[in-house]
Amino acid sequence: MIEFAIVVITISALTGEWVPASAQPYLRRVYDSAAACEEAARYLPAPLGTRLVCVPRDPLSLFDPTQNWPPIPERP
Repeated sequence: MIEFAIVVITISALTGEWVPASAQPYLRRVYDSAAACEEAARYLPAPLGTRLVCVPRDPLSLFDPTQNWPPIPERP
């Protein structure tokens, strides 16, 4: 059975894409279905400049914001 968690996402200053804002699920709670997760997220206030989204609770790499970042260029 797949569990779902609410994650806070924000726009990355490096890439301009939405990325997880925290390594922990919002409120550290999981839900048994996507519908239950989305229903809960609808009534929770999102921190300023962020959004709340429901994602499947998979390996912790899902919450690793560095996984999609481009490499940092070396300084001359």
